[in-house]
Amino acid sequence: MKRKVFQVCLYLIITLALSGCGGIELFPEKETPYELKETDKEKLKKEEYYVKDGTKFYHCYMPDGTVQNMTNKPNPERIVWVGKDINLIPTLYKNESIAYCSESDSLEYVILERFENIGYSIGSYLSEYDMEKGLISLNTEHNLVSGTSMKSTLSNAKSKSIKIETINNQPVEQNMLNDSGIFTCFEENLSYTLGYYAGTYYTESTVIADTQYLISYEIFQTDQIEYTKNGYLSITMPDYLKSGYYYINGSGFFRYVAEEKQNADIASIDFNTPTSSEDIYGVDISKYQTYSCDITQNETDMVFNIELGENPTNEEVDIIIMSPAGEQYSAELESENTYTCYLGSVQAGKWHIIISPLTLEVESILLTNIPVTLSTQYEEFNVELQKGQSVTFNISYEIDIKNDNYNKFLCVVTAPDGTLYNFIADKRNKQFTCDIPYTQEGTYSIKIYYYSAYTSITNVSCEDNTGQQIEISRPDGMITFDELINSEKTLLPE
Repeated sequence: MKRKVFQVCLYLIITLALSGCGGIELFPEKETPYELKETDKEKLKKEEYYVKDGTKFYHCYMPDGTVQNMTNKPNPERIVWVGKDINLIPTLYKNESIAYCSESDSLEYVILERFENIGYSIGSYLSEYDMEKGLISLNTEHNLVSGTSMKSTLSNAKSKSIKIETINNQPVEQNMLNDSGIFTCFEENLSYTLGYYAGTYYTESTVIADTQYLISYEIFQTDQIEYTKNGYLSITMPDYLKSGYYYINGSGFFRYVAEEKQNADIASIDFNTPTSSEDIYGVDISKYQTYSCDITQNETDMVFNIELGENPTNEEVDIIIMSPAGEQYSAELESENTYTCYLGSVQAGKWHIIISPLTLEVESILLTNIPVTLSTQYEEFNVELQKGQSVTFNISYEIDIKNDNYNKFLCVVTAPDGTLYNFIADKRNKQFTCDIPYTQEGTYSIKIYYYSAYTSITNVSCEDNTGQQIEISRPDGMITFDELINSEKTLLPE
């Protein structure tokens, strides 16, 4: 027996000696379960989204709820719930960005679904009010939040079918539930007595309002995506977006503060302020007719045709066409009652057509391919750009004969990877511009489509953000645009 005790003591002595001066960490420090953790840049996961705060990265968090994937339309039945894990939702400040890593560079836009924080309630959702019986019904298998007081209290009820009759001895009413079937009459962490039937058995139980809910109520789309030299794409928020909780591309949540970090007073911010039409469109659309068009895939060389009817007040017609990313294009008068907007690239998503005055009769709005007579006549120029440049393309033209049929003019820039960029038209001054904030390396192609032999192109140029001109050439590389103009060679088709 003494020999065995000696062997055990000797083993402990040898073990401690081998461990060195630092000893053995028998009780490692526990992690705080609801503390936001930074992710190293080298450890960013592919196809995931991270809030970039200075040089730090925080993974967008996915709470429990009914939300499974992306949507193009807000729905009150899209709900998430949080407790202490709300601290795991990272905060994005104005002028900061979201980082996204992928082996593919095909991310052309992201869907931002904004959720309203309705505060605390008991742990049930999608409950229904029975008008005939004056009771609120729910199912313990489908309508309770795990880990809540409500779930703990009702999980052992005599029936899965629950009919709530009273709250603190007051009869329930329909207005106690919102459109998500969540009780709106409770305060954070207070106790309430429910009187309810489980099947035919009546019971009274106390539950706690221990669950915070976020509910889908606005949808946006942005293509403010730029390449960086750090191995990830940088996604920034459009200026019109309000502070709030956002679900990005079916991946996870972040909290957006529409103020710069050094100026933000989080405690005073309302994260539920609705986004108005003037925030998005720059106009009060209550004074406009509004139409929308869902494009299922990216299209090229398209035209919006808007046919108008009577204008009883003879007010000036104003038409705005807005892309899913918020870019605005104007429709131009082509004939007496027809307005057109030519686009080299039509991005997938929801497009909006805003028309005034309200009394104007709109007969049809069509999106079609550009007519062959226009799209087959074009001039092409090339420019070689380095990766990471910020450039602006400028084109000007003249039309010698005043005729609506000759006013069709379209410019498109194609990047080395095939991405298309539309020019913004200033048809009053007969100019087109296109800004590209972060270029790829390689050849950018500029195509200029026009209808009439009476059209002449007076300038095609490209300059960087310092104003330095970058040489534009023909595809064969034999002659620059300036040389072509100076030699008096025509740009017009024979």
